[in-house]
Amino acid sequence: MRKYVASTQGRLTLHFLPGCAPELNPDELVWSYAKRTGVARKPLMKGEKLQWRVH
Repeated sequence: MRKYVASTQGRLTLHFLPGCAPELNPDELVWSYAKRTGVARKPLMKGEKLQWRVH
């Protein structure tokens, strides 16, 4: 992988994150909010979009 990244001549960089760091992963904040507010526990109504409910 490092050889491939080097071949991209700086257009691609690798960023290493710790194995378990939810505070560094924005998706974890979204799922935490969804669980905490009950959004994740209610089925969507007909025609309702998940984006509208989460927003």
